[in-house]
Amino acid sequence: MNALLFAKAVTQYDRKSRIHQEDADEPYRSPFEVDRDRVLHSFDFRRLAGITQAANASEGPQLHNRLTHSLKVAQVGRRLAQVLQKETSQEDIEACGGLDLDVVETACLAHDLGHPPFGHTAENVLQECLSQIEYIGRIEYSDKYLDHPDGFEGNAQTFRVVAKNSIRREKSGLNLTLATLNAVQKYPWARNDQERRPKSEKKWGFYSEEREQFEIAQSILPIHRKGKQTLEASAMDLADDISYSGHDVDDFYRAGLIPLEQLLVQSTERTKFLNKYADRLSHYVDEGESPIEKAVEILDGIGFLGANLLLPFRNTLPQLQDLHKITSNRIKRFLGSSEAFKGKSFWIDSSVADAESQLIRSKKLDFEIRLLKLLMEHYVYHDNVLLAQQEGHRRVVRDSFETIAMHIQKDGMDGLVPCQFEAEAEKAKGNPFAAGRLAADIICHLDESQLLLFYQRISGLRPGALSERLGY
Repeated sequence: MNALLFAKAVTQYDRKSRIHQEDADEPYRSPFEVDRDRVLHSFDFRRLAGITQAANASEGPQLHNRLTHSLKVAQVGRRLAQVLQKETSQEDIEACGGLDLDVVETACLAHDLGHPPFGHTAENVLQECLSQIEYIGRIEYSDKYLDHPDGFEGNAQTFRVVAKNSIRREKSGLNLTLATLNAVQKYPWARNDQERRPKSEKKWGFYSEEREQFEIAQSILPIHRKGKQTLEASAMDLADDISYSGHDVDDFYRAGLIPLEQLLVQSTERTKFLNKYADRLSHYVDEGESPIEKAVEILDGIGFLGANLLLPFRNTLPQLQDLHKITSNRIKRFLGSSEAFKGKSFWIDSSVADAESQLIRSKKLDFEIRLLKLLMEHYVYHDNVLLAQQEGHRRVVRDSFETIAMHIQKDGMDGLVPCQFEAEAEKAKGNPFAAGRLAADIICHLDESQLLLFYQRISGLRPGALSERLGY
């Protein structure tokens, strides 16, 4: 019997359990505090400083990268959990499986660990690559493809990192508590899990290789909550939405792409934007409400707080102060600590046991988040400069993947792999599925500058020096 399955059969797990047994608890740190520290000190967390959030990480500290984003998500997530603890009875919290501040914060810190270089663009490319693995690589072109059953998904890669790939004393991932493993799961189902995966959901949370770890983590949940977000995972998910929907708009107003000076006042530009997206915003208002009027109210409110933003951004002190004021006010409103806020933004409902999430969001909260996301979609994601960058990123990721996978499949550990992956590469030799998965792991181990350097080497653009090494 597999060791993990045997452990599952003979061990009674709880929220603080770890899959691999460790020494007794420390006197000054709880198991959940240990989880948080492990994520913060991991190589994988450090790497996020060189990973794209919405624009190339090489743009510099003026724009958020995945590291600064994750730190802000963690701050919002912890405060959000504090609000829930203060405003919810302990009985209701326990009925939802528990809520610990450190578990939520750790899940927030870890939620993007599996993101590849160049963000969602690379996710799509790796999914395409793993869906078109050639039998014999590029040495002899073939029209026969193997569709990897697990594909590639950033959230599933995150679970793979914490459960298996991340390096500590042993090669067993970070060995986090089961509560934290569940809290990392935004999408607690596999790609082909027909029973649990909602038909409309395109994402998934783990690969088949990590199914045992996933099932052990899920074993502490009631039957009716398996395959659904835990309360702590829902808190992480909401904190992520609150954070990036706000700071991305901040970034690209300062970058000159989002014309807040035209959107915060009545203008032709604002009318054009709201008319285009009225139908999509209508899903987040009550019957009889006007999505355009509601959006105008929000935009006018931002303009009232940030009068200096009614001019194109010039990096003046008053404009920077107003941006900070708006961000601070927005988080306070969402967390319910602003007198200007009317009603709750979110709350726990333990009465509907089989709901997808027991953390309920108000329509007002979801509406504002959606409005800010649409600003990014309209003004940023279709920008020709960004699209040109993404086209280059696709080429870098695809060529790097094909080269690495081909060499692993053909040569094993003698291929183009970092030293720490040599044992896995030897096992993957001759196996296109295993070679493809390992190639994706290697790419997700690198930051963007490292991957670009590798691509320049294999394409002959920059041979590099022998003293330089790939990976950590």
